[in-house]
Amino acid sequence: MVSQEQIKAATEFIQSCVAFGQYNTPENLDKIWAYITGAWPNSSAANLPSSYEIAFRDLLDKKKLKAIPNWVAPISPEYRARVRNAGVAETKELYAKDAEFKRAFDLIAEEEEIERKACEADPWRWMTAQEYASIEPVSRGRLYVDSQLFRDAVQRLIDRGEL
Repeated sequence: MVSQEQIKAATEFIQSCVAFGQYNTPENLDKIWAYITGAWPNSSAANLPSSYEIAFRDLLDKKKLKAIPNWVAPISPEYRARVRNAGVAETKELYAKDAEFKRAFDLIAEEEEIERKACEADPWRWMTAQEYASIEPVSRGRLYVDSQLFRDAVQRLIDRGEL
């Protein structure tokens, strides 16, 4: 049985190790846990984030962990703000010269395109309770009967306790 301390240690390691993201699968976590329990049986070392890092690095070196295909490292909120706040001239210069900036810029653009398409496909996707309340009751009823997307949006509001 895994203790709360072990879960906390694993969580701290996962949050601190960006490289782990592309290996964060249940199968790899099982391998890491097996490594730790084999290396430090009945020891409090299993509760330390460093134990997870040692296991991760060793299993990675031995090529025992499988990476998630096409995994892309997330952009930190600070770097995301840097990309968004750059002026036109600075963006052009950094895009041409800084590979990390280019990767972040392209990833943000891709995310925004996906979100735009999702909103076009489902105009009710981000409907709030206030927006719902502003729709005439007869129109709400008609939309509820006619549109599965509207019904799904209403259900999301209900599930979140907003309606």
